[in-house]
Amino acid sequence: MNGETLKGRVLRAVNGGYGLLQIDGKTVFARNALKGEEVAVAIRSRRKGVLFGEVAAVEAAHPHRREAPCPAADRCGGCHYQTADPAAQEEAKKEALEELIGRAHLDLPVSRWTAGGEFGWRTRVELHGARLDEGFTLGFFEERSHRVVPAASCLQVSDRMRALIGLVVRSLSAGGVKAGSVEIAESFTGPSLVLAASDPSLTAVLRRHAHELHLSGLALKTSRNEASTIYGDALVENIVGGVSLRHHVMSFFQANRFVTGHLLDAVMKAADDDGGARIVDLFCGVGLFSVPLALKGRDVTAIEWSPVAFDDLGRNAKANGVKLERLPLSVGTALATGLHLKGATAIVDPPRRGLDPLELDAIAAGRPGRIIYVSCDPATLVRDLLRFATLGYKAVSLEAFDMFPTTFHIETLTILERT
Repeated sequence: MNGETLKGRVLRAVNGGYGLLQIDGKTVFARNALKGEEVAVAIRSRRKGVLFGEVAAVEAAHPHRREAPCPAADRCGGCHYQTADPAAQEEAKKEALEELIGRAHLDLPVSRWTAGGEFGWRTRVELHGARLDEGFTLGFFEERSHRVVPAASCLQVSDRMRALIGLVVRSLSAGGVKAGSVEIAESFTGPSLVLAASDPSLTAVLRRHAHELHLSGLALKTSRNEASTIYGDALVENIVGGVSLRHHVMSFFQANRFVTGHLLDAVMKAADDDGGARIVDLFCGVGLFSVPLALKGRDVTAIEWSPVAFDDLGRNAKANGVKLERLPLSVGTALATGLHLKGATAIVDPPRRGLDPLELDAIAAGRPGRIIYVSCDPATLVRDLLRFATLGYKAVSLEAFDMFPTTFHIETLTILERT
């Protein structure tokens, strides 16, 4: 079956950035296929009875199909919707989200869709190193591969970051570096531009080129979530909703410079409607939600397991002159050791995996009055909403935020209330 080409009409978008086709009784998921198109699909693999492939030819195109703006789009695993203009991206992502919700028999329409700039939105990247000809390059992995696609043309990042990537690649190539990776973070609008490298051989070279790189900070990764500062300041400052928040280069922070403020506004509004209940911010990170809520006079308990992010949280609370209860614990440990949730508004913003079943059950058992669930994966969101429903919580509203333009990923905010 691999290598075969099948022809058919795209029925709809499905989660993962694919178009769904039914061809001669076969279910086909095709990358780069938009609803209503007549396409030829080159089959690449078969998994659980489903054929996966990519469009080899378009015989009848969607009216909003375009040439991919990025020359690496056909190889890079980062952008599934480069060939769709913003209107077609919204159509496909909404349809995929609504298909997941409908298949779960949830009565939960998307009440609002928020998007920002299509390009230059991304403020942090992790780039993998690889040998290229006689030199060295940094880039993203191809989809389902460890082959590196150079990031020199990436349109997700700003002009400044793209220029930095080019300078870093030239510096490391000239320095004889053959392997390694880097993480780069910049502020939404300010001057911060920080790089963390995986190996001392990289930082040694980059330190010598500090003047031309114009970095505000250089760091060496010492573990998956920590790094030591080599020079400058390893903190990145952002102003979100009028609140100054600083975070270490290794701390998680929302990456979209255009939409993060809208997400914060939506969380603040959802919390405004809870009658002034105590806020328990699970997975609070550096305080994106906790600090602004505390500034509004809310009683906030913030839970964060990462030592680096926990330090950022304390620093941000102090810098903004607010007091909040901080617990340096994982969510599971906090709930197992008596964290009080009854009647509170719980904010959950877990990683892409969603909530662990034990975490979810413990949250529901704590009987918060309202749950504000921020998710970056519709599939795990729907799974968790179904489990919450069996435990007495109903999803009553859903908003979507296109935090990841040209990709299939979206951010959502769901409010759940006790039934």
